[in-house]
Amino acid sequence: MRETDKIKVCLVNPKLEGPYPPLGLAYVASYLRKYGKYNYEIKIVDGNCSNNILGDILKSEPSLLGFTALSPQIKEAVAISNAFKLRAAHVPQVIGGVHISGEQENTLKRGSFDLAVLGEGEETFKEVVDFLIDKGNNKSDYHKINGIAYLENSGLAITPARAEIGNLDMIPPPARELLNMEHYLSHYLIIRGLSGNRITTIHTSRGCPFDCTFCSSTIVFKKVRHAPTDYVINEIYELIDRYKVKSLFFTDDTFIVNKPRVRELCLRLIKEGFHRKIKWEVQGRTNLISWQDLELLKLMKEAGCIQIDYGFETGSERILKFLKKTGVSIAHNKLAMEVTKGAGLNVMGTFMLGVIGETENDIELTKNFILENSNKIDNFQVFTATPYPGAELYSICKEKKIVESDYFDQITKEESRNFLPFYSDILSYEKVHKAVKMLNKLALRKIRLSQRMRWLLFNFLKEPFKTIKKINTLHK
Repeated sequence: MRETDKIKVCLVNPKLEGPYPPLGLAYVASYLRKYGKYNYEIKIVDGNCSNNILGDILKSEPSLLGFTALSPQIKEAVAISNAFKLRAAHVPQVIGGVHISGEQENTLKRGSFDLAVLGEGEETFKEVVDFLIDKGNNKSDYHKINGIAYLENSGLAITPARAEIGNLDMIPPPARELLNMEHYLSHYLIIRGLSGNRITTIHTSRGCPFDCTFCSSTIVFKKVRHAPTDYVINEIYELIDRYKVKSLFFTDDTFIVNKPRVRELCLRLIKEGFHRKIKWEVQGRTNLISWQDLELLKLMKEAGCIQIDYGFETGSERILKFLKKTGVSIAHNKLAMEVTKGAGLNVMGTFMLGVIGETENDIELTKNFILENSNKIDNFQVFTATPYPGAELYSICKEKKIVESDYFDQITKEESRNFLPFYSDILSYEKVHKAVKMLNKLALRKIRLSQRMRWLLFNFLKEPFKTIKKINTLHK
């Protein structure tokens, strides 16, 4: 194989309804194009934009097939993998993403994947692709590649973890041109604090220094790293200039953990005039906010930020300690609201009910927290606490026999019941979902009527049946 030969690689995002594009695959694609040994021609098949995902994959005639999958996508990923194997058995298949990093053996046994990329994907996937093109699908040499898992005669084999990429600017910006960006940008959204169309995501850091019980992000990104300000500014410029983006959601786990870096970025946004072209919001953690940060938050507002999203999670001190462990209290949550509102920014709160160990009194404390602070919480959402492989909460639920040891068995069980997620060990299904429904109706009232009408008109004209289905779902 000559290094100038063109080799087709197809990357697959199984269908998962959502407002944002699969940037993880776009990063993998840009990294492979820049550093891969061969001339790789890469196609991304996105299930959210495809009427026939298997047909689109086959049409691309790939020499290698790569998947990403969150846990809610894994069943479809396996189905596609097996169907593709029947038609192109000679083409190697690789899977990466959060789910496989949390549950390897069961997933590999279910699908036709030859190996799995664990943790941060770019460098490992590049090495895997180069290896498979050079040597073919030779399992006897898989052990030479760090950061992967595969099945062999003796069972599951996992190679030593790969060191994470130290400087994020070594990774080219995500290859958004391989995505159907217009599909995501053309919808009118009411997402948290952002409303309108031309809304998208940007990742400016990786990793989180905290270890929440319900979160599985640390199994992918362990070390906290930040992209240089110039790198971020150049990416935002492209989003504004090429894609006409109006609003950005910074998906960094804890945007404000590095405060000097936040200040530097805000000053550059103002200097470049971006604060007049885009609005943006970030995710925060309440124990990182104090009155000493008031001026920094005011600078964020000046730079175009409109809202900080906080995972308040609960109104119960006991449940909060279980979910977020040390360092966060109800007092921190209240103080963060005060400081954020004092800076002129909106507050978005997320909560979860049906947590392991949660009682009726704990649910009442969450209700009271929301009602008592309603004048400070501009938007909020309430979810059922859902354990996913890789999170500590999932392991706890397995020990208590609340979920199956094999996630695929758990999915099958939930589908057969045909009702909403529920994993409490104390409360009834009816109690939890009645509270979730009641609180989310209150949350809906926080959205201005004018916003709701614009959302309805814009989306109904574009996709009438899908819009009606969404309305029915909201009012169930």
